[in-house]
Amino acid sequence: MSPDIGYRFRDNKPLFKQTEEEPNQHMLEARLILGIPLSEKLSLILGAGLTRIFDCGKHIDTGNTSPLFIAGLEFF
Repeated sequence: MSPDIGYRFRDNKPLFKQTEEEPNQHMLEARLILGIPLSEKLSLILGAGLTRIFDCGKHIDTGNTSPLFIAGLEFF
């Protein structure tokens, strides 16, 4: 099990040209990820957490919090 905290920036328009209708966004994420080995060269990745999304130029308290689910395969 691997807990982590991440940050992402979402550019909603090419070359950072945000508009009032589609502003760029900052996303803070807290995740807990579990890797389940399926073989020596393959693992199943499952996880969950919370993400906080807020628009650029707005105060962090104006954002939305939502659940985050993660699934995937990891090849070695």
